[in-house]
Amino acid sequence: MENSYVENPYAAGSYVPTAEENGIGIDPDLLITATMGQRFGNLMLDGIFMQVLLYGYLFGGEYLIGLIAEFAPSVSAFLYPIFNLSQVPLFFGGTSILYFTVFEGFLQRSPAKFLTGTMVVTKEGESPSLLQIIGRSFARLIPFEIFSIFFSDELRTWHDSLSGTKVVRVGDITP
Repeated sequence: MENSYVENPYAAGSYVPTAEENGIGIDPDLLITATMGQRFGNLMLDGIFMQVLLYGYLFGGEYLIGLIAEFAPSVSAFLYPIFNLSQVPLFFGGTSILYFTVFEGFLQRSPAKFLTGTMVVTKEGESPSLLQIIGRSFARLIPFEIFSIFFSDELRTWHDSLSGTKVVRVGDITP
């Protein structure tokens, strides 16, 4: 019996498309990863923006319940658990998932990334899919995930590596 090698048709290739071939005009070799300062700025600013949204929702809800209570006490009793401040940890997780999925899913950037001049792309330099963005958003909820950047040579966190994405500087990818 002869020992012959058959190439696996499903194996990942080593071909990297050029800027013209990947459809968005970004050469993956030219992508420059965001700096640690930019990543820290994104973390802090997005945290502030999410808290403003979260507490605006909760305090606005409390105010609304107060107005409704004057006219329909039974309705306000029903709404109170929805806006109860004791639910902040649960709301913060949901707010985080919604915040990042909406902004990064449609714009590839959160408000903080606009301010720091960064954006989310795949490892190949393409726009990430909605499923990748949802994966990024949920991976942010892993305990101690923010510290994973200190154990990466490429300044990537678990929400980057698990979703196959990275954060790059915007000025460096204009075609």
